[in-house]
Amino acid sequence: MVDTVTRSAASATPLPNRSVVPPVWGRIFNLMVDHGEGSWLVTPEGERYLDYTSGIGVTNTGHAHPHVAAAVAAQAAKLLHGQQNIVYHEAGLRLYDRLAHQLPGGPWTAFLSNSGAEAVEAAVKLARVATGRPAIIAFRYSFHGRTAQTMALTAAKDVYRGAFEPLPGSIYHASYPYCYRASGGAHDPADCTCDWEAQLDLLFHQLVFPDKVAGIIIEPIMGEGGYIVPPPGFLPRLREITRQHGIMLIADEVQTGFGRTGEMFAVRHWDVEPDILVMAKGIASGLPLSGILARSDIMAKFPMLEPRLRPIEDPKRRRLTMYWMVRHAGPAQDVLRPEPADLERLKERVSPKARQVLDKTHDPDSVAKLAARWMQAAMFSKRVVPQVDPSELTRFYKEELKPEEREYLESLPAERMQHELTRRYLAHRFRQSPNGEMPPFFRPGGGPRGFGPYPPPGARPSTLERTPEARPDAPRRPPFSREERWKSKEAG
Repeated sequence: MVDTVTRSAASATPLPNRSVVPPVWGRIFNLMVDHGEGSWLVTPEGERYLDYTSGIGVTNTGHAHPHVAAAVAAQAAKLLHGQQNIVYHEAGLRLYDRLAHQLPGGPWTAFLSNSGAEAVEAAVKLARVATGRPAIIAFRYSFHGRTAQTMALTAAKDVYRGAFEPLPGSIYHASYPYCYRASGGAHDPADCTCDWEAQLDLLFHQLVFPDKVAGIIIEPIMGEGGYIVPPPGFLPRLREITRQHGIMLIADEVQTGFGRTGEMFAVRHWDVEPDILVMAKGIASGLPLSGILARSDIMAKFPMLEPRLRPIEDPKRRRLTMYWMVRHAGPAQDVLRPEPADLERLKERVSPKARQVLDKTHDPDSVAKLAARWMQAAMFSKRVVPQVDPSELTRFYKEELKPEEREYLESLPAERMQHELTRRYLAHRFRQSPNGEMPPFFRPGGGPRGFGPYPPPGARPSTLERTPEARPDAPRRPPFSREERWKSKEAG
């Protein structure tokens, strides 16, 4: 095996200098690794090192576990990324369901994210939203991440936060029962004499009202601060205090979770049930995944930060858009080239302006980039007009529009008039709907000027009646001002 590794290393392109990695973090080792096997790391020369770090508590199933590697390869071939607020897929649904049953009690609900720090921030946001309170309490010796919010929570070492002040506020640090380094001298944790509870009470009296505290976040076993196992009564008593004051108890199990301490989660050693549990690292054994578990009644208080997606108005057009964005934008540019048949299909679905540019561009890479740009703009600006029955458009034009609205439409060029009339018709329909809500892609100013396929093929009503005075070159009239609209209503 050593010979195989050595030959592959010798035949490979020379590696870049290690200086390409910025010296942002301090390094403990300068070991060059070729691959991992279980608990071992193997260098290009074939030397084997027992990996006590496990990627700092990450690779709970070891390096390149056959079952994990096979599952990753199978899923990558099927669906590598399905954004959770855009699509549902089997793997995601099963993961959510399985995570919800990893703690007793409940019912529990999971929320997934990418990194440990991101999950900690999600827990802090949820605690604040659920309680309506601003402050968060963390502990000395704790480590919660390297983003601004999690650096403010961290108190393990000054190197993590000292150079990045100012940090987010309303964060307070309480004393932690570190029996080995207690002020009165080292003692047995079973007979803990640390005054952590008195110090927490003093914090409530000197710095922050307890009814202003949204959550107390704690690593069940301290990590970067010294790998400190707390006294037996610490976490149960902290749970009592948080319930007494209506404070959320947040267990940061980023490093201790998923069997790292012998239990699935370390809080189970003390039979403590947190309100919110943070997880990462071992949850995916090396892949970027994290999340939180919270009781369902608490998770339900998370506000929906974005509106739900509307039904796709033209599935064929949206599929083509996504095809071009995925196939021809970004890194895929290096390995994939547009096919002539695809280009012809694309030209049928873009605006006349975009079609003219595509016809003049012959370089495949440039065509791909232009196509992706126009189709992306069309999708995100929602300038996509559904099919409308021509007779229905004609009826709406004659019976529903006011004379001044017809006058304005008739002053527009034919193509623009068609687009504007269709938009007004659809807006009228949505105003008549039970919820009275108008999708953003039917509102005025829905996207960048010059982008978007309007009108799409087949949507132009050939029987639309227009007055003889209407001319394509007629001067455009600006949209009605607020005063004109009020006068129109009063006159009507």
